[in-house]
Amino acid sequence: TGIDFSHAFIAKACEIRDAPGRAISFSVPVEGTITRDDLVARISPDLDPSALNFLQGDACALPEASELGGRFDAVLMANLLCRLPEPTACLASLRRLVNTGGIVVTVSPFSWMEDFTRRDKWLQQGDRGSAGALEKVMHAHGFEQVHLADMPLLIREHERKYQYIVSSAAAFKKVE
Repeated sequence: TGIDFSHAFIAKACEIRDAPGRAISFSVPVEGTITRDDLVARISPDLDPSALNFLQGDACALPEASELGGRFDAVLMANLLCRLPEPTACLASLRRLVNTGGIVVTVSPFSWMEDFTRRDKWLQQGDRGSAGALEKVMHAHGFEQVHLADMPLLIREHERKYQYIVSSAAAFKKVE
């Protein structure tokens, strides 16, 4: 199950899942108004499309596990925490959504901005960094950190412009 706030992201995910032959064409910017239009997204024919569920939703107000088909063994939260108005509300909901022994992976550059999150809601407070604060919050909700590493990533804006980011990647195991 994939959940995203963006109606457009969810609509595109459903379009790919439901496309004949499970493939759709798409374009990417090259420069100015020039695009490259010969790209195709495909789902492996080995995957059962009925097992792929995509929902529009708010990560700060996630539904109950029963509304999502049950609890999860794994949750990925990528580039999310520092874009939420209430990141701790999202993290608190994981206790009821993840099976004991399940894994939560967070990947975040912790690029806090008040456009998205009020300063008093940031995980980073004073001299305490976000990665340490995240571990403390997750521990309070029954999770043990099992991995922490820097994760470089590249975001393509167009053919000649990219953003290079080093995110903090953390994995937590639900122990309670």
